[in-house]
Amino acid sequence: MPSQQPRALRGTQQDGSEPPGLVLSRSLVSVHSRLKPQKRPGSGAAQPCENIVVAYYFCGEPIPYRTLVKGRVVTLGQFKELLTKKGNYRYYFKKVSDEFDCGVVFEEVREDDTILPIFEEKIIGKVEKID
Repeated sequence: MPSQQPRALRGTQQDGSEPPGLVLSRSLVSVHSRLKPQKRPGSGAAQPCENIVVAYYFCGEPIPYRTLVKGRVVTLGQFKELLTKKGNYRYYFKKVSDEFDCGVVFEEVREDDTILPIFEEKIIGKVEKID
């Protein structure tokens, strides 16, 4: 009894050969996997990056905003330029700390020329409105 699936979905033609589109897509996948840069063990952390991910929670919203910033050093002044809503805010950034058992804190940053801390290769901030 013939298969109920259309030939294109089964991946073979009536004569048993693969349809030309399937052959092409398989060869493209093969070429792509050969060209894709392979990550070597231990090479990720030491390689300098052109961009850094900056993510921030804005005024208690549950979903963070995410953007890329050129360079690895970002100041509070540069971070403020990313915000579209102007106003009076406090800025907190996640960083490693041995002060508490959890191992991390959100540290307040006030000066525009302060370099923001990097946590797990990202800058993670919280922006809270001052009442």
